[in-house]
Amino acid sequence: MNARGFTLVEILLTILIMILIAGVLFSAFRSFTSRRILDGASAEVVSALSQARQDTLDSLADSSYGVHFGSGSVVIFKGASYTPGDSNNRTITLTSLVTLTPSLTGGAIDITFARLTGKASVSGTVVVSLKADTSQTRTVTVTLGGISS
Repeated sequence: MNARGFTLVEILLTILIMILIAGVLFSAFRSFTSRRILDGASAEVVSALSQARQDTLDSLADSSYGVHFGSGSVVIFKGASYTPGDSNNRTITLTSLVTLTPSLTGGAIDITFARLTGKASVSGTVVVSLKADTSQTRTVTVTLGGISS
């Protein structure tokens, strides 16, 4: 007698293989997504620093500019110091999946740039980390020369 169809073992084996493949794909996708989120947030921080430095070097509105670091945002501000609520502030809100941890000279949370030279008032790093997995980070470095990377 010729039996047609699949045995229970074959069906279970097929389901097990599909579950394993799905697990590998999910893990790879999650890792890719985490990298993209961190890369995007750190690029926003570098962009804000570069913009503030460039606005200062351009003497935009005859003023210097700086960057204030919050836990989930960066604020480009006009003048020598950060004033919350100032109408000139440009707030860049980062995704709620990340947090910023500035580690700047003297415990500062603001960086201002000097007119004519573009030198930074402080140097140090800003660590961008995932809230769900703090072991995944990107570090933005700011030199006294005002260059960030």
